Amino acid sequence: MRLIVTDPSHFDQRAGEELSRILREARPPSSIAVPTGSTPQGLYRWLAEQYALGHRLLAGWHIFMLDEYVDLATYPEGSFQDYLRHHLAAVLADAAAFHPLDPVLHAAEPWRYDDAIDAVGGLRVAVLGVGGNGHVAFNEPGSHDDERTHVVTLSELTREANFCDLPPAMRPTRAVTVGLGDLRRAQSLLLLIAGETKRAVAQLVLDGARLDDVPVTHLLDHPGLVVVLDEGLVARRR
Repeated sequence: MRLIVTDPSHFDQRAGEELSRILREARPPSSIAVPTGSTPQGLYRWLAEQYALGHRLLAGWHIFMLDEYVDLATYPEGSFQDYLRHHLAAVLADAAAFHPLDPVLHAAEPWRYDDAIDAVGGLRVAVLGVGGNGHVAFNEPGSHDDERTHVVTLSELTREANFCDLPPAMRPTRAVTVGLGDLRRAQSLLLLIAGETKRAVAQLVLDGARLDDVPVTHLLDHPGLVVVLDEGLVARRR
C-alpha cells in the first residue's frame, strides 16, 4: 500500500495527480470504475478543469459504475448514474463507452455487468471511496473476496449516511454493486478517505490488518493500492 497523507486544501489535487499517474502508467486506454458520494466531488472538479485545459485524461477509456440503488423511488433522479452524468459530463462524452448499472436489468441478471467488464479485459483501474462501516462500492460488512456483481441489502448505517434527510421508510434498501472480486483483480486501486465520519475506518486502514467485517481491509494487500488520506483524520492520534 502506498499512503499519501495530505491536508484538506490539497486533497483533491493530490488525488488528481495520483489518478493522472495511474492512467499514464495504464496506457493504452482501458477500463476504469468510478465512485459517487461527497468525497470524489473535488476530484471530479479537478478532472473538469483538466479537460477545460485540453488534458483529456480518460479519452478512449471504458467507464464503469461501482454501484447503483435498486429501489430508489425517484430514479433516475438522485441515482448514481444521474450523479456521474452531472459531475463527469465532459469525461463521459470523451470515453470509449459509459457502462451504467441498470437497477432493473442488472439487479435481475448481475452477470450481464460482469460480461461487460470481462469484454474489455476486466477492470484496469478502480477509484474508491469508503463508508463509515468500511464498505467499498456497496460491498457491505459480510461481503466475500470472490464476489462479482451482486445485489445487496444496505445496512442501516449506510442508509442513514446517504439519506439522512429522508424518513427511514422512504430510503432505498437495496443496491447492485461490483463485487470485491473484480476490485481485487484490478491492476490499480485509488482509495480516497476524507470526512470526519471516516475517522474510525481511516484508523483501521492505517493499522493494516484484515478484518472480516470491514470490507475495505480486504483490499489492503492489493499490490497496486494507493490511499489518499485527509491528514485531519490522523492528527488526533498523536
